[in-house]
Amino acid sequence: MAEEIDEDSDTKYNKRLKSIVRSGMDRDGFINYRNSYEVTGPIFDLLEKAKTFRMDGDNNECVSICKAIIEEVSVMLGQMDDSSGDAGCIFDEACEIVRNVGPVLLPKAKDRLFDFLYREYAKEKYTGFGLDSQLLDILVRISDSPKKNKYLFAPFRQSDFYCYKK
Repeated sequence: MAEEIDEDSDTKYNKRLKSIVRSGMDRDGFINYRNSYEVTGPIFDLLEKAKTFRMDGDNNECVSICKAIIEEVSVMLGQMDDSSGDAGCIFDEACEIVRNVGPVLLPKAKDRLFDFLYREYAKEKYTGFGLDSQLLDILVRISDSPKKNKYLFAPFRQSDFYCYKK
């Protein structure tokens, strides 16, 4: 079922995730190993909620939760001891959900998702952990027009990847 993405839901889930992350930080802004479970537990619960929304056909809420997770967990990874790998797993699962839901969104919702992921992909916070490749994969899957493809692949045409000229 195709749906529009509600921007108010985006704000709601971003605020909720920021609050969860802050609750586990020490006074220096770091989430130690012990507190990491107190933070990742509620985020796993939100991820399960996104899966439930997906199964119920509510792609709006599903994508809003996953966008917030993608945005906030990528920052959180640089401020925590994720020896357990839970935060990385949460990010991976959120991306997998978006990868599957993105293609069935209505055109305007898909455009907003594309714009969000494109803006996020350009941010440095994703490169340190190799998270950028997941965002790029999703962008390729939901890119459904020559205009989007032009924006998406422009950095590669101008980079060292394009080293063979005729």
